Amino acid sequence: MMLTLGLIIIVCGIACSFAISKTTHVQKIASEDILLKLENNSDIIYDNVEVDGDLGSANSRQTSGVVNSKINIDRYISITNSIFTGAVNFKNCNFLNGTNFRGSDFTSSADFSKSIFSKKANFLGCTFEKDSDFSDVVFMDQAVFMNEVFNGNVTFENSTHKGITSFKGSSFEKKADMKNLNLSRGDFWLVKFNDSIDFTTSNLKNVNFLESMLKGDSTFSSANLYNVNFTRTLFSGVAWFLDTNCYNVNFLNSKFSKEPLFYGSKFNGSAKFDRCQFDEGASYHLNQPKKPKSYYDSIGASCR
Repeated sequence: MMLTLGLIIIVCGIACSFAISKTTHVQKIASEDILLKLENNSDIIYDNVEVDGDLGSANSRQTSGVVNSKINIDRYISITNSIFTGAVNFKNCNFLNGTNFRGSDFTSSADFSKSIFSKKANFLGCTFEKDSDFSDVVFMDQAVFMNEVFNGNVTFENSTHKGITSFKGSSFEKKADMKNLNLSRGDFWLVKFNDSIDFTTSNLKNVNFLESMLKGDSTFSSANLYNVNFTRTLFSGVAWFLDTNCYNVNFLNSKFSKEPLFYGSKFNGSAKFDRCQFDEGASYHLNQPKKPKSYYDSIGASCR
């Protein structure tokens, strides 16, 4: 009897402790406080907080704040598992130390355009509820965008990625602008593009699209694709590969629901289309100086 009562007490204690932890109040941090810490050259380290108010150019501290004066930020910034209630604007910044926004929710617009991330940029598991802007950004080190949800339009146009960049498992709900993207090592494995995606004039080297889903139109026209893997990729919209330069590109077991367009594309190295499915056929007039067109006709004939 006493043993049973003791077990009940222990179980109740654990349950109560769990209930208390689940109802812990999220601390509110004013965006002004974060700006003051930056002005005082202090590290920014918060977890599980609510950042109240606009952070950046919309804030009243425009002259000494984070964004407008293109300042160097030499302190470590870590705001994880948190909620940004206002707009976030880190435009034109040089982040000299690491940045960590893992698991955070950006409920309004987020602008990191024209910034430089000198060390690792961690956005693992973040949600961007509105439009987000990473155009003209330079990532000098690793950039982590895994398991991301982009609910608004997103742009990485003209961005440069010198380290490994991973979007593995992420979801793009609206248009994704990747024009003129310079990506040396990238991963789009299991990514869902639920609207159009545009990689026009991009330079993609050692990039993986394994088992990704491109539900809208996808554009790779005038892009340079070097060691790019599209194995088991689903192209639901029209796939545009006009005047694309391809070197070692793999489309094994991929499916094209609409007719893909390869007019003017150049294929060097290997081009694998084995066991592809073309629901509406494929159109191409290849610009290939090394091999006759009949060679690529035979590849197309073998696709099924």
